Order: sequence, then C-alpha cells, then structure tokens
Amino acid sequence: MMTKSLKILLILILGIAIGAPLCWADETAYGYIISYSYRDKVVYHTPVFENKVGGKSYNDEEYVTETKAQMKYESAFQKHITQKYKLRDMNFTTSARVAYKTMDIAKSKLDKESRDFMFKGLKIKQEDYKP
Repeated sequence: MMTKSLKILLILILGIAIGAPLCWADETAYGYIISYSYRDKVVYHTPVFENKVGGKSYNDEEYVTETKAQMKYESAFQKHITQKYKLRDMNFTTSARVAYKTMDIAKSKLDKESRDFMFKGLKIKQEDYKP
C-alpha cells in the first residue's frame, strides 16, 4: 500500500514539475504602435516588432495582453514622437497593437490601417523606433 501511494505521489510531482513550466511559457507576439492626429493630418507608426506575451488567446489572430504593458508601449512611443518632432501630445491618439500571433497578421493589419488613414487624407510616416 505504501509503495503504491509513493508511486502515485512521484507521478504527481513529475507531472507538476513538467507541466507547470509549460503553462508559464511566454509566446512570441508581433505588433506595432500607431499614433495619429486628425488635426495635424499625420500618422506615425513603428515597424512590426516582436515581444513576449502570455500564451492566453481567445481567437486565431491574437493573444491577450496586459493593459499595463500596452500603456507602457503607448506612452513611450508618444513621448518619443512628441519630443522628436516638437508636437503637442494632446493632439495625438496612440495605440499599441502588440499581440498578433504571426508577423504576417501584424503586417496585414498595419497595411490595412495605413490605407484607411491615407484614404482619410492623413500622411503616413514610419518611425525607426523599437520598444
């Protein structure tokens, strides 16, 4: 009886030791940051970049991200462009889209968003900025 209990305990410990780190693993996500102003008629965006996110996902295109991380990306990029170009940050709306599952998905979303802004008459400018 003692041997059987010991074997079960050993199997449980091995299962937890192997399974837990797999659950904690970070996934590579792709994204970009975009900042636009209808008043200044300009859009600034980063190239598509890689970052690490938790593996939680609700659909086939993107992972779930933490709001705190997104806000950090957004504020850093907005600060970068407003200081570099001497702009008023109040005129800009900045949004980080940082959790796409593949590079192709992120690039297609960025292209689509850029075309939408060009259609509305805004000038598109890519910033060489990496978070």
